[in-house]
Amino acid sequence: MTWIGVMGGYALGALVTARAVVERRKARFRQAGPCGVEAFERQERPHVEAMALCSGLVWIVALPLIVLGPLVAKVALARSGGGRPGTAPEAGCAARIDELERALGMGVYAGADLTSDT
Repeated sequence: MTWIGVMGGYALGALVTARAVVERRKARFRQAGPCGVEAFERQERPHVEAMALCSGLVWIVALPLIVLGPLVAKVALARSGGGRPGTAPEAGCAARIDELERALGMGVYAGADLTSDT
């Protein structure tokens, strides 16, 4: 009896996870309006169903990823306020690009004789 309960629980988890995967992907296309839903039905549905089947089969791993995915993405992709104080990242990048162009003789320094110290 417990074996049937375990298999039933696993199957229920698989169905819930597969349904969540399909709904999340469909919601992304719904944001594009009616054309997005038509494009989903025409182009993406078979791929999403295959992905949902795979996610459903390994729902023990997939479900925490589905739930925690947005949080992990926010933390991993968060821009830090680090760097040198008082300098903008663009200014440091522009200075580095200028230095590399001068060293390689490219850009505004193309054709200029940079070896002479006059």
